[in-house]
Amino acid sequence: MIPKNVIITRIVLLQIVFTSFCFSYTPSSDLLKKVDSVVEKIELLISSSWEWYREEVIIVLDSLTLKYADNERSVYILDYMKKEIWGSKYTEVSQEEPAKEWWFVYQYLTPSQTEWPYYPISKPLDTDNNLLQVWDWERAGWEIIEFGWRVGHLDGSLLDAGIVEIWQTDAESNYLHPSDTWYEARDQNFQFYGESTINTSWEYTFTTIVPGEYGSRPSHIHAKVRDQNWALLLTTQIYFSWVESHKNKLDVIATSTQDAQSMLVLDLQKQGDRYRWVHDIVVPKK
Repeated sequence: MIPKNVIITRIVLLQIVFTSFCFSYTPSSDLLKKVDSVVEKIELLISSSWEWYREEVIIVLDSLTLKYADNERSVYILDYMKKEIWGSKYTEVSQEEPAKEWWFVYQYLTPSQTEWPYYPISKPLDTDNNLLQVWDWERAGWEIIEFGWRVGHLDGSLLDAGIVEIWQTDAESNYLHPSDTWYEARDQNFQFYGESTINTSWEYTFTTIVPGEYGSRPSHIHAKVRDQNWALLLTTQIYFSWVESHKNKLDVIATSTQDAQSMLVLDLQKQGDRYRWVHDIVVPKK
């Protein structure tokens, strides 16, 4: 059995780690990643001891839930952690789930990026949010990525009606644009452009492929955010964390702070046959 003093030390450490990011006065620009990082550390701690320690962790998180019961954002995070650690064994206490707005806490707007030069002159007939499936046929063999989540503002409110557009190259770096030198060589079985209407859960989603690099440009996806009246709120681009060259390019393209630039990067994780990650977009209010 683990000595009592070791257990106490671990529990105290858990409390320190949790409170250090959850209750600080500085809002986190990447809250979900921090929460998942803590959950991962807890899982490693549990696997290095006995499974019964999982119950001890839940007890600590339950006590924190009671301690910060008046802080809806904190309760939301604690419940998320308990579900992740305990899985289907955890039964949530009877209470209304706090609004999802509590998850949307950012210090910076998503930096704007240039549209130039390949925004589609003529959009494809199929403009849905699955760029792999052109009408009724889907091609296999690409590096598939799924991303999306929410669009909101610095005050924490979410855009509850609007559209996110994306456009990009195919895997061989060709755009759906006649000004592209290799326009005629483009992949006829790829959609190149898509639109995702923000749903009732305040979310947008896309299924697409990893775009090719070309010239001095690293892999990237262009994006626009519009309100329900099609008014433009933001034009930006999305990069990939595994592409080392994106770091130098961001210094040239983005004029914002380094923390804000990180909001342009997808830290995709491989899950099964595809890459997945969440990507919030923070836009100015009109």
